[in-house]
Amino acid sequence: MVQRSPTITTLETFWASPQVNGRYELINGPIISQWAPKRCHSKTQRALLRLLEAWGDSKGEVGLNLTAQQVFQKAGLLG
Repeated sequence: MVQRSPTITTLETFWASPQVNGRYELINGPIISQWAPKRCHSKTQRALLRLLEAWGDSKGEVGLNLTAQQVFQKAGLLG
């Protein structure tokens, strides 16, 4: 079940919110809480991660050490 906040929230307010540390998303204004994935979904995620890591190991170092907030800032989406 997904729950929506009744108010429109800006991205800056969302990042400042303590809810950001949980399973919440900001979609077109309202903050939406997400349930934890089911076991099958988690197992699929782990399997995909292992495949990507094996592929990445053959290509060398791959990845970014940026938070989501830093990505938005670099894209100019935060003030």
